[in-house]
Formats: sequence, structure tokens, C-alpha cells
Amino acid sequence: MTGTETGDVPVSVDIRATTPQEVDLDAWDEVVEVSLSLPGRRRGVTTFNVDDFDLPDFPEPGPYRVRVHARGRDQGQDLLIVEDDPVEEHLILVWPAPPAPETVHKLTDAYGATIRAS
Repeated sequence: MTGTETGDVPVSVDIRATTPQEVDLDAWDEVVEVSLSLPGRRRGVTTFNVDDFDLPDFPEPGPYRVRVHARGRDQGQDLLIVEDDPVEEHLILVWPAPPAPETVHKLTDAYGATIRAS
């Protein structure tokens, strides 16, 4: 979920062959890991305001671990309409890994707290 209602929100997807060594908590407001099972190699994302875009190819079907990072959602929510430079950013790291419970590394933005409470 983005805090920005209308405007650009940069999203980076980084598919790795191995588990990332460190969790960068200083640069992000929220960092959470979940497991994902993919039966195929290609996935797409649908958004409300832009054409569909493809995610990078996954090396193979199977279980993956996904670490989602977010920053600037509170500012995006405060502004709602961001006409100039984006104020919010997301990073999604993905690597092969067996299924595991959700891991919460950091939860500090107010917008995320609102979403979790609903």
C-alpha cells in the first residue's frame, strides 16, 4: 500500500540468488519479510493509474522470500497528490528460500499502523 494517492512512487525489485546479508533499517521506515510461492517464472503487477508493468523474470518456480521496504508513506499520505518529485519509495528484495513465518524488522510509519489496525 502506498501513502501517495496520486503521483509517482518509485518501486525497485531486486531478485537475488542468495539471502541478502544485512537488513538496512536506517534508510527505511518499514521492513517486513514474507514467503512467496511462485508456480511460474513471470509475474506482472497491475496498478490503478498506469499501464501494467512486468516484474523481472524469476530464475525458476518455487518458494521465495520477499523483503519489502517502504519509506516516505507518511509524507505521501499527508500530501495525497504528489505532483512534483516523489516523496515515497519502495524496495522489494526477492531470493530463493523455503517457506517461513513473517519476519517484522521495522514498523515505524503512522500510515502503516493505520493499515494494520483496519
